[in-house]
Amino acid sequence: MGSITVGVVGSKDYAKNIGKKGTSSDITLYNMKSGDNVVTAIEPSSYPEKLSSLFYATSMSDFVVFAVSALDADFAESLMMIDALDKREGFFVTEDRERVAGFVRGTSAEGFTLMPNDPISLREALLGMAERQSEVKESGGAVVIDHFFKVKGVGTVVLGIVSSGCIKKHDELTLYPSKKRVQIRSIQKQDVDYDSACLGDRVGLALRGVEPDEIERGYVLSSGDISCVSEISAELEKNRFYKRDLGGTVHVGCGMQFLPAQVRNFEGNRVSLEFERPLALYGRAILCDLNAPKPRVIGKLIV
Repeated sequence: MGSITVGVVGSKDYAKNIGKKGTSSDITLYNMKSGDNVVTAIEPSSYPEKLSSLFYATSMSDFVVFAVSALDADFAESLMMIDALDKREGFFVTEDRERVAGFVRGTSAEGFTLMPNDPISLREALLGMAERQSEVKESGGAVVIDHFFKVKGVGTVVLGIVSSGCIKKHDELTLYPSKKRVQIRSIQKQDVDYDSACLGDRVGLALRGVEPDEIERGYVLSSGDISCVSEISAELEKNRFYKRDLGGTVHVGCGMQFLPAQVRNFEGNRVSLEFERPLALYGRAILCDLNAPKPRVIGKLIV
């Protein structure tokens, strides 16, 4: 069984061409299954109003489908998000191949494949990638949480994606950044009970030892250690379109966390940031300015 996660950006509601609609909030998930192969598509349903929505949909994706609706400010901002997160595998769905190729030159998306709007071919290509996903058998793993709630008779349930290794029923894991110990009571994939789940799988986990109000989006369940910080000093690679002076309140995206931070110092290409609450350093980190004109993506952080 192979599983991949696909970020679908650009044209609103385009992900409905890929799979069946599932969980929906500021991000909407669509699921497609063929045999043992599963594609989970994540669409930023609250973008462009919420930049965080675009970040969430792009950050945890293995692959990006960019359905180009117009070469406008939203296109540029989405491209800067892809570049800051260093996404290098994807499709541009467009009939304007030459202009798109010119705009993306010099970004991480330069190697994306340009393809016409053909949902059948797109679905076949994505399922083929899922089928080729290497099987993971290693013990120990991590899950990035995107939704969480209480279910009567079950308790705390979290939804997320296995981002490394494998997890098993009854595993005891640490919830970061709170560092709370929890146990997996049950695992579901595509609404079917399983004893384990591995890299790329979209899972629903019933947990023992934690309440929903102790969880936030982006928290990570892990069998290994994850560094958690209240302040960082990092190298900043700014995108060439961000012209404002850096200071005040900014937002850091890391994994599926999107937290406000105060700029304490910015000198040369190095920035020092302080957070109101701990950040788990898991996944690529980017810096955003929600008060800036588009693109609101400042650039990537090298921690």
